[in-house]
Amino acid sequence: MSIMIRHLLHTLAGIIGEKRCPLCSAVLPPDTLQDGLCPGCLARLAEEASIPCAGCGCPASSCHCGNTGLSPLHIFLGDRTWLAHTWYCAEDPDRVTEKLLLACKRKYSYTLSCHIARSMAADLAPLLPKEKRKDWILTYAPRSSGGYARHGFDQCEEIVRQMGAILGIPVRQMLRRTGGAEQKTMETTRQREANIADAFEAVQVPKGCRVLLFDDIITTGATMRSAGHVLADAGAGAVFPLAYAKTVHPKWRTKNSE
Repeated sequence: MSIMIRHLLHTLAGIIGEKRCPLCSAVLPPDTLQDGLCPGCLARLAEEASIPCAGCGCPASSCHCGNTGLSPLHIFLGDRTWLAHTWYCAEDPDRVTEKLLLACKRKYSYTLSCHIARSMAADLAPLLPKEKRKDWILTYAPRSSGGYARHGFDQCEEIVRQMGAILGIPVRQMLRRTGGAEQKTMETTRQREANIADAFEAVQVPKGCRVLLFDDIITTGATMRSAGHVLADAGAGAVFPLAYAKTVHPKWRTKNSE
């Protein structure tokens, strides 16, 4: 089903039924909704993203710690070699960020994918001036065939297409999933690297192109590295990794939330 049809169905559902925040189910009049989410959830998302990193003291969108070597084609945008908007901790189900990402994976929501796209666009815009955006292509790491079969959509594709529309950056599918299960049950880097090895193949990669590669979560970086190497081998000239959230250890999260 196309994004346009999904958006139309989403709009009709909102007209026919009562307006609810998709994360907390609060019933609210339309004029109290901002970005499709209630003010309480928006405030908590902003608070969770602003928690300082234990290593550098920066919020998620400015953190430089860890996840080096995510791209085989090292390139800077500003002072960054990768970008994540917020933190993710699967062991802390009370955080709104985790609820947002799980909801995006399980059921199509124009509201949630739009919120993520706008958040990413706001972080990326200062790093990529308008006059240079046409020189890049936005693409994504596609979800596993099993995940697509269960849910009927790819949340990263939905988000990337909205990011492209907001920023004026061309969007293209440049990767096809050929193997690998969903990563959520795999904890170690070795497990994830083994699962994702040879899981992608390139699709119409223009030689020398500059690629913004999006995935919803960076955990060990295995997916980004695998997808990045495929793009590089197919002729891409630069690959810059993007993610909505970067995974951190639950003890680290507790320490920094105090």
